[in-house]
Parts: sequence; structure tokens; C-alpha cells
Amino acid sequence: MKKYLPILLCLLSANIFAQNVGIGTLTPDASAQLEINSTTKGLLIPRMTQAQRNAITLPANSLMIYQTDGTQGLYINRGGPILTIWQLI
Repeated sequence: MKKYLPILLCLLSANIFAQNVGIGTLTPDASAQLEINSTTKGLLIPRMTQAQRNAITLPANSLMIYQTDGTQGLYINRGGPILTIWQLI
């Protein structure tokens, strides 16, 4: 157990001081939990069929997916987990 103590302390201290995360930047904006910065690549969100989208249990308000069949496109849940309202944006 003693040999794992330093590793455990490092992991705990990293979580305590982690405020926000930057990918492609060393200084993420303070108002962002996650900032992704790139001039050559984009963000790839989950892709699924309408049936797979509709099978998501209690989708969070503002959850986003890319629908690959039917009316393809980027959808966001404008409702909440109880009243799901998928809207094409």
C-alpha cells in the first residue's frame, strides 16, 4: 500500500486543481469547462440512426447527436430527460 500512496496523492491533487481543460491550448478560457482549439480539425460528435437516438434513456437537455438516416443532421434535445424534444439545428 505504501508504494501506491504517492500515486494516489498525485491523482487526488490533480483533481482538486483541475478547473477547466484545454485541447490544443495551454490556456483554456476561464468560462469554459472544455475548450478545443484547432485550425486543421473539427469536433466529431456521436453519429446514430433515428431509432438509436430515440432509444437514449432520459437524454439531458441540450444533448447533441448527428442523425445518419431519415432527415440527416445535427439534433439537440430542447426538452429535458422526461419530455424529450429532438430538434434539427
